[in-house]
Amino acid sequence: MIKFLEVLLFALPSLAVERSDIPDKYKWDTTQLYATDAAWAKKRDEIAGRIPKLGAYQGHLGESAVKFYEALSSLLQVDEDLSQLSTYANMRTDEDTRAGAAREMKQSAEDLTAKFASATSFYRPEIIALGAEKVKAFVDSFPAKVDEYEQLLTENQIWIDRNRGVGILEADVALGLGVTGPLLRAAGVPHDLRKQTPYAGYEKYDFDVATKTAGDCEARYLVRVKEMRESTKIVGQVIESLPEGPVMVEDRKIAWPAQLALGEGGLGNAPEYIRKIMGESMEALIHHFKLVTEGFKVPAGEVYVPLESPRGELGYHIVSTGGTKPWRVHGRDPSFVNLQAMPHMVRGGLIADVIASVASIDPVMGGVDR
Repeated sequence: MIKFLEVLLFALPSLAVERSDIPDKYKWDTTQLYATDAAWAKKRDEIAGRIPKLGAYQGHLGESAVKFYEALSSLLQVDEDLSQLSTYANMRTDEDTRAGAAREMKQSAEDLTAKFASATSFYRPEIIALGAEKVKAFVDSFPAKVDEYEQLLTENQIWIDRNRGVGILEADVALGLGVTGPLLRAAGVPHDLRKQTPYAGYEKYDFDVATKTAGDCEARYLVRVKEMRESTKIVGQVIESLPEGPVMVEDRKIAWPAQLALGEGGLGNAPEYIRKIMGESMEALIHHFKLVTEGFKVPAGEVYVPLESPRGELGYHIVSTGGTKPWRVHGRDPSFVNLQAMPHMVRGGLIADVIASVASIDPVMGGVDR
């Protein structure tokens, strides 16, 4: 599913931070823009991750992708805006023109900050009030978009012919390989960590685990379409039940040392906080510096925490020796595990079927490399 819950819980950082203590020509630090790319990339992946590059996918399989791209444009426009912003800033290599470019982008940055107000996080509780109506509007409108996707693809005979019976992965083979996510559920196994071992409040929400039994490319597509609908149901329940009040831990020895405020340049440390640590309290500055650079001590032990990502079980095993840095960290990326199924899925098929099979796995190669 699209993981909208985490879209609500993790917001984007500021696009730019205006600095008043330096000359005008160096006033805008465009490097602040780059942090946004990585944060939005995660959100974009959560939104588009359940749609396994269907536009390009159907293009490979012989069907026009134009209507599909139009249907997705409302979701991916923010990504395009961010890419243009960061590319534009990166092209300006000298300080004068880079600062000028950033000033030109000030209004765009403010507009994007308002656009991102529909999301909220542990660090941006004020966005709940600002963005709840926009989220509700999305929940109301998105099912009709999914209907469009299905009208375009689900009953399309070309789509059916190129997916049905292609890349079959049986349930016993999938379980033996450790496959999870839509691949496993499309083979008839209703395994979903949000149901088996609920976390982040998933046990409070009413949603179904989408499954099919054919285990082919068509089944994996249908599972993902159903999961988009279930995700929308979850978002509607989340936005209605989000509690009010503080969301940051109160222990100042652990809490990230920041007092965030939404200013004209976006989200950043409040001017009062900056004034205190930079000009009024040496102790506060030392605390800020040490907590950011050293972190806090974690009790000795080990833990494995998995969650249900769009592609399956994503988990991290962390071992602590009692210091501020982990002694060992190992990530279980679902793309790496799921790719093991490829030889079985394509054996005896056509070379052309490899394209459909890989696309139905929808691997993230960065996760595979990691």
